[in-house]
Amino acid sequence: MHVHRVAWEIFRGPIPEGKWVLHAPHEICGSTQCVNPEHLKLGTAKENTADSIRDGTQKGGQCKPVKYSDALVVKIRAERAEGLGYKQLGAKYGIHPEYVRDLVRGKWRRSAGGLGA
Repeated sequence: MHVHRVAWEIFRGPIPEGKWVLHAPHEICGSTQCVNPEHLKLGTAKENTADSIRDGTQKGGQCKPVKYSDALVVKIRAERAEGLGYKQLGAKYGIHPEYVRDLVRGKWRRSAGGLGA
């Protein structure tokens, strides 16, 4: 059992069958590892997927929506090349650090440019 589900059950009670324990949006917390019961909510699998797309935390090779301009992606890549960390860039632009890492490495938005040689 995942720790955030255990936290829910300790502080909020049993999880109804078919429900998922979802994490708060990145504007509130930003951590998919968070176990603060105030940062958790019940929802469906579909809501969990929508949340992960919104926050840029979805794994498994699914396409991510384009919500950042090419110019911003290039700027983020340049600032990373200058030494800013993924967490710093994420905080600066309101993007989950793991998604920043994937943008910088070219996993997403290769066509935006700024990847270097």
